[in-house]
Amino acid sequence: MKSFPIELINVIPKKSGIYRLYDKNKILIYIGRSLSLARRLSEHSFSKEFSYFTIEPVDVGLAILEKKYLEDYRNMYNGNLPMLNMQLG
Repeated sequence: MKSFPIELINVIPKKSGIYRLYDKNKILIYIGRSLSLARRLSEHSFSKEFSYFTIEPVDVGLAILEKKYLEDYRNMYNGNLPMLNMQLG
């Protein structure tokens, strides 16, 4: 999945989906869902915590997909998660 610099936040579709936020070193720091990717990411754009993002437009099952991604991430770190979703949440 291609990541985009925060400067491109104005071209995000106004669709529902899953988004991921990354710090300046492209380390994943947040996974979220929204009914409007454009609106939600614009809210995050004021934070200095992230520099890149990815989006995945999804029409149904947002909560289920977000939970799956969080579990996959947790499994990558054997349950020892970095501060994912706690810094920006």
